[in-house]
Amino acid sequence: MKRRPGANRRGVRLPSSAPVSSGGGGGGVVTDGLVFNLDAGDASSYTPYTTPGTGLTWTDLANSAALTFSVVPGYSRSPGFINFRSSLTTGNSAAGTPAAISAIDKGALEIWFRWKTSSSNNTGVMLTSGGNWLNLGQTAGAPPTESVEYFNNGSGVNRLALQYVGPNDTFFFRDNEWHQLVVVVTGGGAPDPTTMYLDGNVIAPADLNYRIGSNASETLWNAAAITIGRLGASSYKFDGDIAIVRMYDRSGGGDPMFSAAEVAQNYAAESSRFSAFYPDTISKLTTWIDMDDADNVVLSGTNIAGVKDKAFALDSVAALSAGSPPTQVTLDGRNWAKFTGASTQYLNLSKGVNPLYLSDVFTTSGGGKSSWEIHVVARPDVSSTSAANPYDDESIIGDSGGWWGIATHQSGVAGNVITKPWIYDGASKFTDYDVVANTKHVFGSGMTLDSGTLKTYKNGVATSVASGNLGSNGGSIVLGDGYGKPYTGYIGEVCIFNEELTATERNNLMAYFQAKWGTP
Repeated sequence: MKRRPGANRRGVRLPSSAPVSSGGGGGGVVTDGLVFNLDAGDASSYTPYTTPGTGLTWTDLANSAALTFSVVPGYSRSPGFINFRSSLTTGNSAAGTPAAISAIDKGALEIWFRWKTSSSNNTGVMLTSGGNWLNLGQTAGAPPTESVEYFNNGSGVNRLALQYVGPNDTFFFRDNEWHQLVVVVTGGGAPDPTTMYLDGNVIAPADLNYRIGSNASETLWNAAAITIGRLGASSYKFDGDIAIVRMYDRSGGGDPMFSAAEVAQNYAAESSRFSAFYPDTISKLTTWIDMDDADNVVLSGTNIAGVKDKAFALDSVAALSAGSPPTQVTLDGRNWAKFTGASTQYLNLSKGVNPLYLSDVFTTSGGGKSSWEIHVVARPDVSSTSAANPYDDESIIGDSGGWWGIATHQSGVAGNVITKPWIYDGASKFTDYDVVANTKHVFGSGMTLDSGTLKTYKNGVATSVASGNLGSNGGSIVLGDGYGKPYTGYIGEVCIFNEELTATERNNLMAYFQAKWGTP
């Protein structure tokens, strides 16, 4: 079971239990003073795209203001988030003018985010406008262990730069985990200061630094225009996921300050959504192709023209039709890609305009020595070939050079098919799994870096085979083929990791597959 977001963060002094939820909007999300509310998990806020070029608007649920994306973003319906990738040439940000936030004095800013461990950035600007900003990582002149800076660009005594200074390491937020961060501006000073909360709990004063101003600031936000995901036209971008952005205005009408109980209430209302297990919970995930995800499968009639990668670890990865595309079929309530063994029917994995190579998604130390783990949900049909050489067998997944993959060949048992994960380093290394044709299984392989020991898997159970290493990491990855041997059968989901999984990670992944695709 995945721990709750932020439960073991080294840089936060968490109380033994979260404050009791109360006040605000009952047991759900607090609504008192809510003036800005973006939620990618709500179809009224962000309608998922189903074809390229759509899904450019993120709508504020509180006041109907619309923010427009610079490019169509990556999106995941579960748990509902927008992916921001700093490596896109044009950037990936959403901008608009929700006038309701143009002048908020006392109030709160809440954001739910996940900063990818795959990011190479040391700074990630999540939110900005008119000189206001909220960023992760380190800004110029900051303490060496800074992890967050909130800057309000106020005037005089209300000008504030509030930093969360993690006592251990600078970028601990770059952990691939979901976090709730809340900045509360009260204007009260002690005992009700302007402060920050992380995952439902107040951050200890010893971990906060008022670079400019003090805890008596009375300005939360002071600009109408807002940009999410980058700082203007600069190179400071966010390389991760954002699900929710909210602002609360408690400036007038006798409204109380945004309390610790209300922070905890919002955390309790959303935390189960972000603590559920999905493959991208595992930071080692480099590629995730899901044939059942309507938001990411591009159809032309019943033909699958392409499938967008849901891992978002690399820039613009997709599985694209190379000729006669596979068709989408529904079996047991889930959508699969059906491959018929046609020589032109396969999906090339591509990174932008370039092929996606094994070296892109494996960890490599040179000389063909690699680390990876892959699991493919598949229903292989009776293979049309019978030779024992892997080069002569059908490939569920493989590479253009014939070095690696998961292949099938004929069984000596009527109605069965043999499936074998394998590598080639001058001699074939593989394990045969004789299964009933057209039954679903999770087939996989993995290797620890420099170990030279290949493990093959069926439904998460491993079998070690003779030592060896990939002869080359140079081949480009293909679904439904590999070295010119097209596949006959079905593919449901593919997860590729750049390191071997722990037993817990693998068990969680198998439980996820079983709950979704059914028991093998």
